[in-house]
Amino acid sequence: MYKSLIIVNTIVALLMCTMPITAQTIRLNNPSFEDEPASSTTPEGWVDCGMDGETPPDIQPDNTFRVFKKAHQGNTYLGLVTRDSDTWEAVGQSLEIPLIGRNCYDFSVHLARSESYLSRRKADTMQIQFTQPIRLRIWGGNYYCEKGELLAETDAVEHTNWKKYSFKLKPLRDDYNFIVLEAFYMTPALVGYNGNLLLDNCSAITIATCKDDEPLIAIIDEPAEDRKNINIPPKENRKRKKPEQFQKITKKEVSKTKKETPKEKTNNQLALATPTPSPAEKEEEKIEPPKTNILPELKDKDFIKEGQIIQVNSLQFPADSTILTESSYQVLEEVYYFLKQNKGVVIEIGGHTNDRPMEKYSYQLSTARAQTVAGYLIQKGISESRISAKGYGKTQPIASNKTWAGRNKNQRVEIKIMSTGK
Repeated sequence: MYKSLIIVNTIVALLMCTMPITAQTIRLNNPSFEDEPASSTTPEGWVDCGMDGETPPDIQPDNTFRVFKKAHQGNTYLGLVTRDSDTWEAVGQSLEIPLIGRNCYDFSVHLARSESYLSRRKADTMQIQFTQPIRLRIWGGNYYCEKGELLAETDAVEHTNWKKYSFKLKPLRDDYNFIVLEAFYMTPALVGYNGNLLLDNCSAITIATCKDDEPLIAIIDEPAEDRKNINIPPKENRKRKKPEQFQKITKKEVSKTKKETPKEKTNNQLALATPTPSPAEKEEEKIEPPKTNILPELKDKDFIKEGQIIQVNSLQFPADSTILTESSYQVLEEVYYFLKQNKGVVIEIGGHTNDRPMEKYSYQLSTARAQTVAGYLIQKGISESRISAKGYGKTQPIASNKTWAGRNKNQRVEIKIMSTGK
């Protein structure tokens, strides 16, 4: 009897060890960004993932910024800004359990915009308003602040009342153990601008089921009475907690609404979801051949070989910027048309810089530029499984960095053919 009990316990233990990790809930540290209101201070449990040389995000509300909005959950929330200097803010944290590739997850966060947000740029002494609408982008990565794959992004957040944004996150390229929440301009934008985004009350990340006809983003305008505040002790009476000490903040369920008719449900989904066709639908659209011939290598598909690298010299970015110039869209249309006509081709977008930036910044800039190009093609309807983005920084020069012409050549975007599909 004793031996049988040991065998049973052993089997149970083995089964528990082999249970799929995807069945677990991923809880964030300090999901409601609770801390002392302060400028350029990242909340406990989060790290600054913004750009080198710029100040970290802010813990709001704070009279210094003329931001007075009441928190949706607890006493404080996060404030992120974009700047007209082509820089923007982001925060991130390591996940206790990784996001598993090809699985689907539910995640939500409350977003709003402040009508007033006084701040200053690095080179200025006077405060200016950062009030333009900007969007939220959610990234998955595998090391500190890496933006390996864009998992979701919103439209520009124009509303000043809190709204719940519910996301379906589905990593396609890899497993990820780091998440980044990033403020970004409304694209395509030709120039940067000063905007703000408020974030509060992140949910846990839970395993879910993704359906083809289900919107990837839903926006819920919650009743004010469902909002709950938690009293935070005064500064002199409380100690800063380590990230692992934060407990999940509970919230009331949203009041149940009357049952929708099929027609109402369809109309509501259309109103809540981003009104763009899915990549699969876009893949079936017929498009006209581009009028330009900037990349003749793409005209003859028999010339394309696996491992081939094509330099896209016509892709232009302003200095230290990840925003494409208007002239760049012509060559992007050629790349888009090529991928539409050759559905088996898989490519990597590679970003490169010259040797002038610091090493960390060169990787960030080259990666962000590659992601901008990949994001444009994905937005046009090319499947994410066919495009990857990678920043090489200044590690692969093709010319001397001692001359202006050489540095200009090294600061480039390339397309590498990963597979021809043959």
